[in-house]
Amino acid sequence: MTSIATLTNRLDRDHAEDAPMIVVDEEEDVAPALAAALRYFDADDTHEAVIVLNRGRVLGSLRRLDAYSLPPPLGHQVRGYGAADQSLLPGAARYDMVTLTCPRPGCPTQLGLVLYPARKPRCTRHPDQVLAIS
Repeated sequence: MTSIATLTNRLDRDHAEDAPMIVVDEEEDVAPALAAALRYFDADDTHEAVIVLNRGRVLGSLRRLDAYSLPPPLGHQVRGYGAADQSLLPGAARYDMVTLTCPRPGCPTQLGLVLYPARKPRCTRHPDQVLAIS
């Protein structure tokens, strides 16, 4: 398990203002904070650093390479060879993808919903009626 001292030794003292922050106030905060940083780095290869806070004070930034050089927290899956491969299961997908948008003109807000199963939900009192978003 990584300690605050070990984490602090890996930090760069200058940091980008727009980087996300992780909070490490106690020793038990290190593992979940490091797991969150690794998930952030795993999500997009352009993510370069996170800012580390301790009791409201900036300690520095943890760079991607330094984060991956620390022992991973328990349960964190490290990306390795073939991690980006996909496996296809036989059969057809049984879901519908629905995109909801704000009705106000010019608003860019969108929400994607995945509906399971692919059948339309029906009213329990009136089975011939499909339920609608109200």
